[in-house]
Order: sequence, then structure tokens, then C-alpha cells
Amino acid sequence: MLKRASLAEVTNGTISRAPGQRHLVVAMQLYPRFLSKAKIDEYLRCLSPEANLFAEYRKLCVQYDDHEKAFENVRYEERFDLSDEGKENLARLAELSESQDVILICRCDRGQHCHVDLVLLMARAWFGASISELPFEYRRFQERFAR
Repeated sequence: MLKRASLAEVTNGTISRAPGQRHLVVAMQLYPRFLSKAKIDEYLRCLSPEANLFAEYRKLCVQYDDHEKAFENVRYEERFDLSDEGKENLARLAELSESQDVILICRCDRGQHCHVDLVLLMARAWFGASISELPFEYRRFQERFAR
């Protein structure tokens, strides 16, 4: 199954690697300097938002001091997409998730809107992957796939 976890869950040990059972993937624009590479299996920047979208989002986060307001106002659901490299890696991870949990990691805390949720929805729509339950419906994002 494909799942989401926060960076905090990895750094505090709540979520950890388990070769053959659990595969941890950092899916962020910038690799967190304080995270030991021994704690994860791979880093895939191609599963993160493109640089301009991420920069706009970060600017709004600072301006509003509000993650949710920044996510909404940058229009993540309408703008987020993956490159061909991202789609290829997502297909590979979707296949891997048939035999073990694949956990995509981002800074966002549980209960916050997150691009990783959008990646999970893409995996389900494009590759038939089983995904964990999401905290939000992301209706606008899902409508993009229905067209």
C-alpha cells in the first residue's frame, strides 16, 4: 500500500525503515539537512512540486503564517502535476507497494493538506495502487482526472 508520513514521524522514530516490509521515500523539493540518509530508502525530488509552485507556496506560508491558507491560495489542487520522471518513479513505487508498504515523506504534518496526498491520488488513478485513507477529499484535484 502507498502511504504518507511526516518528516517528524521519521525523525522521532515513529516511522522507520523495514527492508522488505516498508520502503521510505522522501518526496520533497529540498532534502532536509538534519535527516540521516540511513533512515530512508530513497529521495525522489521528482515527486515534489515543481520549483516555481513550491517557491510561491513557501512565500505564502511566510506571508500568512498559515499552512492551510497557503495551500489553498497557491491553488495546489489545480496546479500540481508530475514530470515524466515523476510519473515513471510513481509507477515503480506503485508496483513495489503491492508487496510492501511504500511511505512517501513530506514536512507537512498529518491533518494538513499535502502534495503527497495528491501523489497518492495520482497513483490510484493512473496505476490502480492501493492507498491509505486521506484526511481530505481533494475534489478539485480529482475532477482533473475525471475529464
